[in-house]
Amino acid sequence: MKSNSFYHKNEFRNYYAMKKIICSIAIIATLGIYSSSYAQKLMLGPRFGMDIATVAWDSAAQFIKPATTIGLIAGGQLDVWFNDHVALSTGLLLNQKGWTVESYDPDNFTLEYIEIPILIKVALGTGNFQPYVFAGPSIGYMFLGYTRSQAIGTLNINELVNTIDFSIVGGAGVAYNLPSGTQILVDAGYAYGLVNILNEKGVNSDANSYALLGYGPPLGYGSMPGVYKTRDIRIAAGVLFPI
Repeated sequence: MKSNSFYHKNEFRNYYAMKKIICSIAIIATLGIYSSSYAQKLMLGPRFGMDIATVAWDSAAQFIKPATTIGLIAGGQLDVWFNDHVALSTGLLLNQKGWTVESYDPDNFTLEYIEIPILIKVALGTGNFQPYVFAGPSIGYMFLGYTRSQAIGTLNINELVNTIDFSIVGGAGVAYNLPSGTQILVDAGYAYGLVNILNEKGVNSDANSYALLGYGPPLGYGSMPGVYKTRDIRIAAGVLFPI
């Protein structure tokens, strides 16, 4: 069992990580509000794709390691262009994160988030095909967490996982600009989770609950990790319309 001091030490680190992210979001939001009167165009539309997700944990497993699982990304995207090359890109997305534990009975873990990315997008060039890069923070609210395996079926793990996740996202893509002003885009990015997704109950959980997370003494795998952080590759496409 992890001690409360272990948990609070990680919470202390998480506090400063969150503080940095919130400050970044405030700066970007202020920039967006201040520059909105100068924006040349607003672009809005649907975005769909897949999330190739896993986690990083704080202890090396002797016999098992977390592997990737594939989830859905779906929602809307809003780009606020300040000029021909710089935009604030945000949206509201359903994002299915998670991980798989490789064993004789593979366990699949899914965490379903409502996510709001707040990204700076920089377009390269001005032709019909326009490459771009993007980076910034993303905030996720987990509304459902569960695990599935043949041995135990489907179990809810909401009570072991924090509802808020913060990530830093970076990536690149290409857009095709139609004469009408509509934009078709495809991009890929990497999201690096900064905070522990386990809550206090998860950190101080008994052995059976840790087994639900794919790692624990009942399986004979050694010490129990107290930190799980999300890692995921995001590949998506969208269509944005001028508004």
